[in-house]
Amino acid sequence: MNSPSPDEHPGRWQQLLALLVGTFSVALSLSLLFSATPRIMADLRADLTQVAWLSIAYALSFTVLQPIWGRLADLYGRKRFFVGGLAVFTLGAALCALAWDVGSMAAFRFLQGVGAAAVFPIGMAFIGEAFPAEERGRAMGVWGIAGGAAPAIGPTLGGAILDLAGWRAIYWFSVAIGLLSLAAPLWLLRESARPGKARVDYAGSVALFASMGALLLAVSQGRAWGWTSAPTLGLAAASLLGLLLLLAIERRSPAPVFDLALARSRLFVAAGLTAFVTFAALQGTLFLLPFFLMDVQGYSGAMVGVLLLPFFLPMAVASPLAGALADRWGARRTAAAGMGLATLALGLLSRVQQDTPYWVIAGLALVLGVAIAVALPPLGKAIMGAVSRSRMGAASGLFSMVRSLGGPFGVAVLASLFAERAATHVREVLSQRAPALGLDLRALAGLRELAQQGTAGLSPEQLQQLARLQEVQGQARLAGMTAAFGETFLVAAALCTLGLVAALLVREAPATSPTWSREALATLEKFPPHVRARARRGIEAVARGTGVLVVTPALAGEIGRSWRARQPQP
Repeated sequence: MNSPSPDEHPGRWQQLLALLVGTFSVALSLSLLFSATPRIMADLRADLTQVAWLSIAYALSFTVLQPIWGRLADLYGRKRFFVGGLAVFTLGAALCALAWDVGSMAAFRFLQGVGAAAVFPIGMAFIGEAFPAEERGRAMGVWGIAGGAAPAIGPTLGGAILDLAGWRAIYWFSVAIGLLSLAAPLWLLRESARPGKARVDYAGSVALFASMGALLLAVSQGRAWGWTSAPTLGLAAASLLGLLLLLAIERRSPAPVFDLALARSRLFVAAGLTAFVTFAALQGTLFLLPFFLMDVQGYSGAMVGVLLLPFFLPMAVASPLAGALADRWGARRTAAAGMGLATLALGLLSRVQQDTPYWVIAGLALVLGVAIAVALPPLGKAIMGAVSRSRMGAASGLFSMVRSLGGPFGVAVLASLFAERAATHVREVLSQRAPALGLDLRALAGLRELAQQGTAGLSPEQLQQLARLQEVQGQARLAGMTAAFGETFLVAAALCTLGLVAALLVREAPATSPTWSREALATLEKFPPHVRARARRGIEAVARGTGVLVVTPALAGEIGRSWRARQPQP
């Protein structure tokens, strides 16, 4: 639960720049592919079910490996794993450009996820180590610019590259970005302090990967396979068994990859739940909103990326402002304000209709983007302020995994709900409108089957009835989809309400001015005279960040040892 003083890392803002460059390159590379899926399908001769495995392969490695890389970075150094993650991600992009079928591309996308899984949690841990508590929120917010700016730029840029040179050129462009982005962390990042005796929890890492991987596969494919199908239920059972095995292993592990103390922490549980439901509502909404714009309002697919800019652009602007607010107001109030704003935006979005002007939808998307940007940075600040430096990578990795799991859950739940409610509404509208027009749906069912084989044998009256039925069906489809979108967005708003409640439970340690015990002052006198004042400020910053009211010799000694470990060796 260490918090450095402002004097401890004079190059911390330069390090943040390196983290921002590296993270932005990964986020941009992913968003460049927004419109490339149809071309990839055609060139690799794959259907939609096969292409879906490209996203699943990436999500599997990216989501599940984050706590493992975070813990390894705690043990062996964060700089090497951050740089290594960028290098692996770039290598994966180069191999994707050379892919010969959908299977090979899925394998290379998995490799990209392996690299990206190191970048995000280690970036958060770097900020936690380098920045004092009073600056950490602002730093998290600045780092969050990558999450908003990349999706705002990527789809348009990727579409231009796709039209000019094809989808493989997008991957080669990603390779160029990745290679360029390696220079900043190699030059600016400082290696983190490492414990003298490092141990890797191999058994726990395997159990964690197996358990969370099975869960992610079950959630991602549950809609396609059926929620009660044998594969889905089998994966769910395997995930539960893997989790039980993980808990048994971690109770006995001296250096667990999944720290059970975090699971018992009210702060971590509240922040994790807030982030989980935020990503569930966010990605579920972003998955459905393009369908609303295309199928209900009639926009072309090429316009969707442009139409979603009001959501992504404010995220890039609001994120650093939210971080500064978190430093001033605290994580709880700032995150709760963001979740309240997201609930309001989604509640209003649930009322949109086919004739709702685009500027209204754009305004609500803008508010939702600001809300998400306000809610997330304070949570990272709170987590990093509650753990020791030696566990920041493990904590940020676990937090990032929980947050990332929210996306597939949100897409699965909201998409399934939408499909079920849309089908129900279409049936209801047809049953109401068809009889009023003199149409017998049961009698017309046989005519539809005959029409599929050709309309030459149908009488003019039957053809007229079919035409009227198709018109009614089109109207019912639009009405049913509009109603289903409204209900689904209302459920997303309810998820954000749950996130608001969880955010109100996030309790940061109070910033109390500590007092010094007599023994601790004696320990401070053992520090070299030229660093004694700086060491005192650093120890007091740690105490304020963790709610310690009295500085003890143990705390003073811990900071002293940590400080000496970071000094350049002769």
